[in-house]
Amino acid sequence: MKLSLKLLPILIIALNIISCGDRKSPVISDEGYTIIATLPPIGVFRHLFLSADGGTGYLSADYAGLLVVNLENPSAPEVVEILQNDFMGPVQSSYVSEASGFVYVETLDSYAYSKALRAFHIDTLNSMTTTFIQTASPPLIKFSVREFIPEPPALSKPDSIILFIADSNEELKFLQMHLSPYTEYFYLPLYNEGYSQHTVHDFAVQDSFAYLAVDQYGMCIVDLNSYGSLNIIGSYDTEGFCRGIDVAGDYCFLADRAWGLQVLDVSDPASPQRIANLRFDGADDCEKVKALDDRLVVLDKYDGLFAVNIADPANPQLLFNFDTITPIDITLTEEYIYVVDEDAGLVIAAW
Repeated sequence: MKLSLKLLPILIIALNIISCGDRKSPVISDEGYTIIATLPPIGVFRHLFLSADGGTGYLSADYAGLLVVNLENPSAPEVVEILQNDFMGPVQSSYVSEASGFVYVETLDSYAYSKALRAFHIDTLNSMTTTFIQTASPPLIKFSVREFIPEPPALSKPDSIILFIADSNEELKFLQMHLSPYTEYFYLPLYNEGYSQHTVHDFAVQDSFAYLAVDQYGMCIVDLNSYGSLNIIGSYDTEGFCRGIDVAGDYCFLADRAWGLQVLDVSDPASPQRIANLRFDGADDCEKVKALDDRLVVLDKYDGLFAVNIADPANPQLLFNFDTITPIDITLTEEYIYVVDEDAGLVIAAW
């Protein structure tokens, strides 16, 4: 069901965030960034999914549900809808597939100590008719959802595929989204490849490859076109614990905890080569990395965010560092950094 702003006391808080900041164009400070707005938390914010046009955000807000946020003017974010139902559970993350018209929501079952991936059709979000997809136990495992659109003749039907990490055996699962978005297509049991349980923390997709962050094992590359017999075709073992990963062109960027940013040349997926390492003074918990064009941001939960110039990937240069209270997730656009913070809420900075 749809929760009404009139009926739930917790939603009164949302009235305070309808007008955050002003509507003038932000002026970037000498430090290289300017915080232009903060959306106070309703519940605990966990994750932000940004629509392709940047105008709508889906904020996973734990027990408060899934928040739909108007971000057409990033200096004045506005919660326009709060979606929740009795069986959804605390929302940990979401993924909106424009190709299928479905919203995929990762929820936590606090009593059964498991997680579930559920699907809702965008056109019927208000009724929140859910379809159960998959559970995972124990709850330490995070679902990481990405969309992959293969090229023929990889599939008999060239439909997009949903990929996600699930269950205690760290299986990379694929869901075919033809007619029904819930059909499991195939999977790769990583534990059969020599990886122990609970090691996959993140993954990125580019072309026909998935790039996995596998903790103490570094990273590995999976060929997505080998349907039915997925293979790890390349890997690189870093010095640290690889928790975050992103890929752009011929380069892969890793958040390697105390070892900071690792840059790999993956032009040959079978033989990744490290070309740069940038460590950040005092930062021991680099766990997220997002790249966009010639810049990227590394997130350290305790030491803030580090923006880096990667115009020359072999020679990354620190641009600036800024901190919120407890940052846990980042999303980038050309003009803005969206920081999901457990305590501060959603912090938006122009850069």
